[in-house]
Amino acid sequence: MSELSEIMARLSAEQTKYNTKKTKAQATRIRASLLELKKACDGARKATLEEAKQIIVKPRARKLVPVETDEADNEIPPPPVLMREKTTRVKKSTKKVMEE
Repeated sequence: MSELSEIMARLSAEQTKYNTKKTKAQATRIRASLLELKKACDGARKATLEEAKQIIVKPRARKLVPVETDEADNEIPPPPVLMREKTTRVKKSTKKVMEE
């Protein structure tokens, strides 16, 4: 964390200089400091993630919930009877009727 605070202090000083001078060189230094800060933050994030993975977690015990059942709920209804409907088809002629 001290590395991050050092970079932030340097960035703050460069930002103050940029606000007074407004030169391209100062803008370049600020961008370089911001990139360095990003890299330091990414490194700290990865280190924290690795440390967190090493922490042993005790699994929680599952709560048992009593289930109430009714005898009416246990009955399975009979399956529906499926019947096919009869339809009539009308065949259409594909030949054209010639008028005389």
